[in-house]
Amino acid sequence: MKLKFLALPLFLGMALAVGACAPAGTDAPADTTAPTEDPAVAPAEDPAVAPTEEPAEAPGTEAPPQ
Repeated sequence: MKLKFLALPLFLGMALAVGACAPAGTDAPADTTAPTEDPAVAPAEDPAVAPTEEPAEAPGTEAPPQ
């Protein structure tokens, strides 16, 4: 008899836990693939990052041939 009183709350608790987790994936995800046109929304460039292209040398600064 004592087993029935313990089994019912356990069964109901498991049913509530499964029911609370099941519909979590049904929400539509936000569209994060759309490009941002607004400069206020776009991330600012980091000034600490060096440019990837090499600067052009000024004319006449090349090393003389050896």
